[in-house]
Order: sequence, then C-alpha cells, then structure tokens
Amino acid sequence: MSLHTSFQGLEIPDPWQQEAVSLLRNGHDVIIDAPTGAGKTRIFELFTGTGSSQTRTTAGASQAVFAVPTRALANDKYHLWKSQRRPVGLLTGDVALDPGAPILVATLETQRERLLRGMGPGLLAVDEYQMLANPDRGLHYETALALAKPSTRLLLLSGSVANPGDVSDWLARLGRSSRIVSSSRRPVPLEDLPIECLPTAAPRSIKGFFPRLAAEVLLAGLAPLLIFAPQRHTAESIARKIAEALPPPRPLDLNTRQFHIAGKTLARLLQRRVAYHHSGMSYLARAGLVEPLARAGQLRVVVATMGLASGIDFSVRSTFVASNAYFDGPYLHELQPDELLQMFGRAGRRGRDEFGYALSSSQSPRLSGARPMPLARPDRVDWPAFLRIMHAAVGNQENPLQAAQEFSSRLFRREPPGLGLPSSSAQSSQEPQFSPSQIPEQPFLAAQDALQILNHRNRWEARRHSRADRPAAAAAAFLRSGSRWIPCLTSFRFVAALTRLGQVCRLAGHPERPDSLLGKELLLAHFREGQWRLARKLVRPLAGRGPSAFADPEAAQNSLVRALPRLIPGARIHASTQSGDRLLVRLDLSDCPVHAYRDRFGVFLIDPPTRNAPLHPRISLLAPSGARILPTAGSPLRAWRELNLIAASGEPTRRGLVASFYQHGEGLAVAAALEQEDYEVFDLALHIANLRGGHRFASTSPGASERLASACRDAYGPASHAGYLNLGLPERYGEGTAEALECLLDKRVNSRRLLSTEVGQGDLERACREWINLLRHTVSAAALAWDRWTAFQHAAAQWLERFDSDPSPSLACPSLLDASQLQGSSHHFLSLRDFHSSSATLPRP
Repeated sequence: MSLHTSFQGLEIPDPWQQEAVSLLRNGHDVIIDAPTGAGKTRIFELFTGTGSSQTRTTAGASQAVFAVPTRALANDKYHLWKSQRRPVGLLTGDVALDPGAPILVATLETQRERLLRGMGPGLLAVDEYQMLANPDRGLHYETALALAKPSTRLLLLSGSVANPGDVSDWLARLGRSSRIVSSSRRPVPLEDLPIECLPTAAPRSIKGFFPRLAAEVLLAGLAPLLIFAPQRHTAESIARKIAEALPPPRPLDLNTRQFHIAGKTLARLLQRRVAYHHSGMSYLARAGLVEPLARAGQLRVVVATMGLASGIDFSVRSTFVASNAYFDGPYLHELQPDELLQMFGRAGRRGRDEFGYALSSSQSPRLSGARPMPLARPDRVDWPAFLRIMHAAVGNQENPLQAAQEFSSRLFRREPPGLGLPSSSAQSSQEPQFSPSQIPEQPFLAAQDALQILNHRNRWEARRHSRADRPAAAAAAFLRSGSRWIPCLTSFRFVAALTRLGQVCRLAGHPERPDSLLGKELLLAHFREGQWRLARKLVRPLAGRGPSAFADPEAAQNSLVRALPRLIPGARIHASTQSGDRLLVRLDLSDCPVHAYRDRFGVFLIDPPTRNAPLHPRISLLAPSGARILPTAGSPLRAWRELNLIAASGEPTRRGLVASFYQHGEGLAVAAALEQEDYEVFDLALHIANLRGGHRFASTSPGASERLASACRDAYGPASHAGYLNLGLPERYGEGTAEALECLLDKRVNSRRLLSTEVGQGDLERACREWINLLRHTVSAAALAWDRWTAFQHAAAQWLERFDSDPSPSLACPSLLDASQLQGSSHHFLSLRDFHSSSATLPRP
C-alpha cells in the first residue's frame, strides 16, 4: 500500500513525491514514472503550494503551468483548485480565465505560441506526456518540449511510458538536466478478475450479457462499475438495458432543472443510479451531472465511450472494457496496451477500496494485455513550427534552411527526421544528415528523379529499378481504378486475367474482406451413373495424373487440391457446394503470386502510372552559395516548395506565414481563401468553423461554406500530405459545420432541429468551442502587411463579440448537484432477495 498518509488534516507526501519536489526546487527537470492513481499531480500541488497550506503559495515569481491533453481535464483541475481558493487561471483556447494567474491550467496547444516567441513559464508540467506519440497531437508536445527555455523547469507525468530513459536522454541532448522518479506502488492494487469467477450468478430472469454482468458485480459487492463501450449508441443501449434489468435502488432525486438538462432518458437512468457518458452529450449533462455523481460514488454503473472517458476520474471499483477496438470519428481504432492500462486504471478508489478490479470475459481485453508502451515520435514534422522558426531566422539575418536543420536536430529522435535536403551524391538512397553550418549542394536535376511513378498515396515519387518487378501475394497488391487505388482482388478484370480457369465470383463471408473479395468458381464434377465425373475442362489437367470418376464429392475435391499448386499456384479452396448433380468449388486467389512495383511505403502496385517528371525551378532551393539544390521527393521541404509556403531561399512566403499561425493544415485553408480577393472576410470568419468540424456534420445541407473547400482545391489541387491535407483539404475539415453553427446562433431556430443520430448536443457545443478557439487564435496572431489579413482579424473579432453576452458552456460550474444528492452510502450491494422484490416507481420532479 502507499506510504501517503494524513495526520490531523496534514497530508504527508510519499517519499518519491518529496524527492520529485526537491529535484524541481534544485533546478532539475523531473520525469515521473508512476501508476495511475499514485498521486502524480500531487507533486505539482506540493511544488506550487496548491495542495497544502504548509507549503509556499507560489512557485516563486514565475508562472506554473499544468498542461493537460483535454479541455474536460483542464476544467476539472481548474474548478478543483478554484474551490480550494488557489490562485489559478484557465486557458483552453475557447476559454481564458485569468491567464496571468500564478498557477495556470491549460491545454498544451495554448502554450505553443508563447514558446515559439521565446517565452515560457517557470514550471511547465505536462500531464499524460505519452501523448507525444499521438499521431495527431504528438508534434505539439514535441515542439513545446524542444522549445522550452533553459529557465523553464519541466515536470513530465505519465504511468504508461515504457522508456522514460529515452525521454531523459533526449532532454540531456537539449542541454537540460533531468531526473527520473519512479514508483511501482499503486495505492489501490489492480486485480485481473474473469467474470466467470464472480461468486454469485445473476438470476435467470436477468437477460442479456451486460445486465447479467452488472447484476453479478453488484451481488459481489464490487460496484461502482465502469463499462467502456466502442460507440455512443452502444453505450446508451447498454445503460438502458442495465437500468431496466436491475432492481431499483434508493432513487436519486433530481430537481426540475437537472431533469431538463439531462433529458428524459438520461434522467430516468440517473434516478436508477445508472448513466452513460460520451462526447455527444451536452457539457452540462456530462460535466454537471454524470461526472460529479460518478466521482462521489453515487452511481452504480456508468457506461462510457472509450475515446473520451479514459482520462476522466469516474471513481469506480471495477472496470470492464467491452471491445478491443473503438470508433475514433469514422475510423476503427485498435486499442493499444497503454490505452488499456489507462482504462483499467480507472478502477480502485483511493481511501475507499483495498483493491480495484479489472473484469474480463473470454472475448474482451484483459489486464494482462495492458502495459506501458515505448514512446516514439510520429513520422512527420510540425510544419507551422518550422515555418515560424525559418521566418525568425530571416529576421535575425540567418539562413532559414540552416535554422530548420538545427531545430530538426532538437526533436525526439536520435537521428533527426529528414527535411529533404539532398545528399551530395546523386546516387545515395539514404536521407543524409548535415550539420547546421553546411548544407550540401548538387546539380539541380537528378537523373534518378526524372522518371516517376504514382504511389498509393497519390503522390509522385522517383521510380527505382530495385523496386520494380517484385513478387507479392495478390491480396497485398493494388491497381489503379479511375482516380483511386483498389485492392487487386476487388477488380473483375484482374481476377479474370489471373487464371483462365473458372468464372469470376464473389467470396461472400471472407474473413478479411467480407462481401468484397473476388475469386474463381469452377464446375468440378457432374453426378452421372452413380459416380462423380470430372467436368470436361478438368479431365485432361486432373485425370492425366489419376482417375476421372469418384465415388463421393470429397474424393473429387481432393484431386483438385493435389493439382492446384500446378494449375493455379497459391490458390486454395474457399468453399464447395452441390447444386443438383453439379459439384461447384470456389477458389480463393489471395496467395497467388503476382509481380508488382513496391513504392517507398512498401505497398505493392500493379502497373502504376508513370511520368517524366518536369522538375521546375519553382520546387528547387538556393544553397548559401547560390547553387540550385532539389529537395528530396516526398520531403517537407519539397512539399513546402510545391505548396508555395517557402521561397527558393527558404524564407516563408506570405502564404507560409499565414499557415504558420495555425495548427495542422488549418492555416493553408485560411491563406488560400484570403488569396481570393472576392471572398468576403466576414463570411470566411464563419466558414473556418469547418476546419475542425470532422465528419459528423456531413449530412447538413451544404451552403456558402463550400466556398472555403473550393478555395483550397483551387490553391492545392488534390494534394495529400499526412497530417495537413487530404485531397486538397485540411484533414479535420467538416463540410456543413459552419451552417450548423449559424443556425445555432440564430435564436429563432430550435437547436434540437440540428440533432440527429450522428450529431448530439455535445457535438454542437464542441464545434462551437473549436470555432471560438480559431477566432481567438486569429485575433491574437501576429500582424502582417496585408490588408486582407488585417480585415480578416477584424472580422474574427466581430464574431467573437457575439459570445461576450453568451459565455461558453465551459464557464459553467461543473457540478449542478446539491449536498442532499451526495448524502448516503456510496457503497452499492445487492442480494438475491432484491431481485424478487417488487419494482418501485421512480418519482418525477
């Protein structure tokens, strides 16, 4: 058990917590490696004085920033420390409350700008720093840590990183002094508990897996229970079924306002002390009702989506993860071991439980599959950060390409990620590394870049002879169909040409690609005169080495199996059927060998389109000596030149500067729209809501905001660059978001008309917050000597004025509960007698 104790109201920190605080005060960076629930945040509280009146009230004269990955966590910490009367502010992009306070709770992205400007807090605590490996947000974490001033102390917190030593080595390469403080003790140990081992079976009257699971957990006295579900509607459905099946508890009384905020369905569940939790819920229902009730232990069962709830303190005794994957937007995301560690780590309430329980079934993830993962950076660079650094270098009369190369060497990798500066040898196939003081030069036109192929990402790359005519399985190869690449075995023509035997058919029920994979169907034999006789076309190939008639269909099929490696190498029998007197066999061609070109990403392509690449000066760079150099194909420097973000000298263009003010590809869209002189800036300030809209508003009727997508494609064509553009549009672009928010602002329109199975009240609120974030970001960005940019900043300020009298829901008090609703025991236990008692009618407000 933990050594963390209290005596007469004075909390005594654990020794490892005291060690971390001492190291910080002695000028070291500190990396905390401790399990979930061990008290990592307590170190920040001790250092800044937010946890005890016995410690100093501020971290010196400098600000201390506690950076968290989500707004929900930021709001949670802010209101907690605010309730303790601590000098705390909040900064989450859409909300700015006293941002100059001695203690600031913030999302890390909000600190990026001050770090890029060479400023920083006295202490920067990064909670859940394993986010550095996140493909979407990891670059922001890496940039923040790489730019932190030597005077800024770093406190990195995580319990799911397997290689903190590599992070410490990275900080050492940056000239920083760092120490790792580890604790293997979890205050409330976790136990792996298969549900088959629960002591009491649910009554037979309880039907369905999840109701029976909840009943057995309550019968065992292991509630509250948190269930992670893969989708929103699944979470709601599970919660409803559990509430209907369980005997009603002492009801939770809701007042009229709470009932209205929750809505009829959720309110009835809350009265039965069951709830669901997902990002489609309104902020007030989620953070004002469900979360505080769960933290206080007043709910028996909570069903939450995986992507949202893993970082929320639900204060439960047992957890169950329903699936190995969940939907992250429109994509299916496979759960990683460190994510499972975070989810199962919700179990076990410090001060209430002796153990937490990670429940599992034969089909669900188990605690044994949860573990820390090695931290590795995403395979790309932060374009806006590099463009800002290159612009600053020009202002300091330094070479921008050298500045970019130097900053690249500060990133979290032993070998800096290549920016695209070519090697001095035109034949070198490896990305070279150069010292900041010398950029190699070579002739402008490299012979091996003259012939190009279109790779599977629809980008042209140099054709290499060593990658041509490579053997591959048919299932792993792709071919071009119109404007996209498709798997070869989904093409009728390809499958027909792969072998002349048989007719093309669809292999329904194939485990890898259901209802899409094509194969061949053969007429193997006819039943005549009491025997199965081979079909005419197969007599010579098969009977030449054996009999042509068989007593049963299995023998005929076995003759085909023996001959297949010779007839159709790699083919295997997928299924066989009897249709009257005919025996039909379907063949799976997935392993049939083909020859294809292997592009630089390792994907096999059948006859990819080629071209003689016209290498124009517009994509070349000027070395310090004035000689022309060609950025490597597919590199950031090549992309920046192709998109006109930098000039030949490496100096960012006007478009590049606008792009550098934003995140990901958002600035690319803004720049493209501003370049169209007839695009009204006031309309554009509304349309940028689409930039973070995602997929949920796609069903909204298209409107004027289509102009923004048109401007992007006019400027960038169908260009795709991972993390920035997808077919000419920013990757998080969501058509129709602007129209939905315009309706939301129109008080005459009932916002419920905008809701659907895909769009919840929480989605509208989040889209609104993201839009406010972009507007504030635009207003606070640097000035440019461009009238269109200045006018756009003024238009963004005008839109922001509309929110002055209508504050963001994030400013609301996170708890809407009164003291009476938190009274009574938070221990939930059922006996078998409870299931036989009559159901009580729950009161209405």
